[in-house]
Amino acid sequence: MYSMISTSSGSLTCQFCHRFLPSIDLSPEPAALNLPSAQGGPGATPEEGSASRMETDELWSVEDRLRHAQTQLAWLKRTNAFKAAFEIGCDGPIAIINSFRLGCTPTVPVSWGEINSAWGQAALLLVGLAHTVGLQFQRYQLIPRGDHSYLQSLTEDPVDLPLFCTGGKSSLVDSKFDQAMAAFLDCMQQFNEEAEPALCMPYSRGLQTF
Repeated sequence: MYSMISTSSGSLTCQFCHRFLPSIDLSPEPAALNLPSAQGGPGATPEEGSASRMETDELWSVEDRLRHAQTQLAWLKRTNAFKAAFEIGCDGPIAIINSFRLGCTPTVPVSWGEINSAWGQAALLLVGLAHTVGLQFQRYQLIPRGDHSYLQSLTEDPVDLPLFCTGGKSSLVDSKFDQAMAAFLDCMQQFNEEAEPALCMPYSRGLQTF
């Protein structure tokens, strides 16, 4: 169950950065300033002409700063914060988020430390995406804590579900880790339902798949 969930949920996570938050149209540049002539009016004294040139230079400087600010604003509007913060890809069948592999296969061993870190990055991404659409998760609270992230059940008797594993033989029968991965998919499904139709997930309902 672990390898199936970790690989598929990583692939689901990949779609967030590429399909959510469309590009924002850039606002037009501010109108150019109506600058006075540097020569001054007819019959202006040398002192008046010098003052006029200083005023013109200062206004040109203001316009230059405005143009620079507009350029920076346009660059920020073209930047997708999630794409900038989360680099997502695949190494064969294994999803990768910020250089951490989210899972393993019999032929591609991956340390638990790396897998736990990948889960932490996925949890942070999902929490950030949920925040952008104003989603409050039902049933679970997702708490990103790096390689020790976890979910907490929203029941009268809260239970912590670790989204990490320490390894060893006990990891093969770690029911809480399995529950945590299922709970993570539950949260992903909630986000999918909240974000539709703007976001189209590449897979069918997460929990029903498993």
